[in-house]
Amino acid sequence: MKGLRIFTTLILLLCMLVATTPTFAQLGGSTNTWLKIQNVSGGQVQVTVQFISRTGTSYTPSCFDDSSPCTNANPFYLNDAVSKYIDVGAIPSLPVGYYSSVVSANGKVIVEASLSVDTANASISNLHFDGSYTGFDGGASTVYLPTSTHNFYGWYSTISVMNIGASATTVTVTITCTNPESPGTQGTLSKSNLGANQEYTWNLKYFVPTGFSASTECRGGAVITATGSQPVVAVNYQTHLASGKTNAFDSMTSGSSTVYIPQLNSDYYGWVSALNILKIESGSTTVTIAYSDEEESDTCSLTDSAPSCQLMMNQVHSTGERFSATITSSPAKNLLASVGSSSTSGFSGGYNGFNSGSHAVAAPLAMKSWYNWTSALNCMNVSPISTTLQIAYEGFTPYSTTTTLYEGDSEQITLANDSHLDTSNWNGSIIITANAANANIACMIGSSNTSPPDSGDYALQYIGLPK
Repeated sequence: MKGLRIFTTLILLLCMLVATTPTFAQLGGSTNTWLKIQNVSGGQVQVTVQFISRTGTSYTPSCFDDSSPCTNANPFYLNDAVSKYIDVGAIPSLPVGYYSSVVSANGKVIVEASLSVDTANASISNLHFDGSYTGFDGGASTVYLPTSTHNFYGWYSTISVMNIGASATTVTVTITCTNPESPGTQGTLSKSNLGANQEYTWNLKYFVPTGFSASTECRGGAVITATGSQPVVAVNYQTHLASGKTNAFDSMTSGSSTVYIPQLNSDYYGWVSALNILKIESGSTTVTIAYSDEEESDTCSLTDSAPSCQLMMNQVHSTGERFSATITSSPAKNLLASVGSSSTSGFSGGYNGFNSGSHAVAAPLAMKSWYNWTSALNCMNVSPISTTLQIAYEGFTPYSTTTTLYEGDSEQITLANDSHLDTSNWNGSIIITANAANANIACMIGSSNTSPPDSGDYALQYIGLPK
């Protein structure tokens, strides 16, 4: 059996921090993590990748593989708009274990992390699990997860928290259930003396929160706090153990009274989305979900005792459609939102909604026919200025789309069908820019394997970050 290397990835960008989390250690089998680092600085940068074990030991491998002489050195240089793919499991000098990591650069880079598991556990049939998300640019002493689950129709969260401060801290995770089976029930997790740059992980299938029992059915949001004003970040790998379906959600430091959702599905090519909305400040409010296809809006009422709601798109929206949504609250209250989508083929993916957009978006990981993986780009106009998009694939001449996006509209570009990406077996990055001055966009990227070798989840979803 391949040894487990489970990673919480902290990425240091121009004194900014980014984190990912270790997961699935309890599943057994073969586990691996990949990093995709994209240079968006405008010039060449030097990048160094460092790993920190749970005991605080730091490793800075000199080579990412076993080539001799080394042809995959650390640190390394990246030209502007170029990305690098790092197979963490292939680093021979890194001992088996749990790690966080720090990526430092002398210019701005964006990092995406992917984790896959092939189980070999007597209690779980052989399945494949996949999850993905982008790293953070900072943390806070209080952060939020828009969704978390415990024994909810077979879904369980694996929550990893990383201390990105300079001193040890005590971390507390408080989950508030809002599903009809357990309304208002709270469960807590706690870890004391979590050192600087170290992480800790709870798999809720095996670590039952205080206040829950093993049979507690819970879906709700989570609040994570750290003592001593130490900043933390977190990731929730939410898995359906019987099928391998996996959704990854990163923590957020703040909300907004308006949240943008670039991609929702209602039985669209077999995909169905669940929209989760969490209120993170006191007081009652009515939330309105306005869809881009002009179908009638939906609403839900949020209170302090029931601060979140979930909408299944195939139950509230016409089927066979893909669309975006704008979420608002009245009276204005800060909200967070997340989307989890599953397909009839057994695939799944998740991402957080956007509090705002940017004029240009970076997407570190995109694929076209790369070992049967292909990606789709979903971008939404989150400004009142109508615009088309400029798409810059790594290594190719940028081009402009022809569809005008008005406020709230979104466009999907499937790389397999894009003639401007005239290649195959491509793994690269993308820069997406709004062509209209002062227009802002928000993008999420989904990828799936068209010929999966085994049963389980072969899909990844993550959000693009401002360039």
